Amino acid sequence: MKIPTHAGALDCAAGRQHGRRVEADSTWTIYHVFSGVPASVDGRAMTGLSRADATDGMLAMNLICAPAAHRAGVLRAGADGVGF
Repeated sequence: MKIPTHAGALDCAAGRQHGRRVEADSTWTIYHVFSGVPASVDGRAMTGLSRADATDGMLAMNLICAPAAHRAGVLRAGADGVGF
């Protein structure tokens, strides 16, 4: 799954954080943590995904939608995850 690298294609309303969940049919959904509504990319709902695609997409969307200051801290963190 390819996630655009710009927030305009994503539903990045202020404070949006994304999670992933498994559905009854064993597919995965990327959703908005606070509302529970499936996230969308370029108007396409992020439903019916594999676990790997949901994980990769969730991580990418959270990085892209993060405020610039937080994003800078994450990018400086390196592989050890310090700075999250």
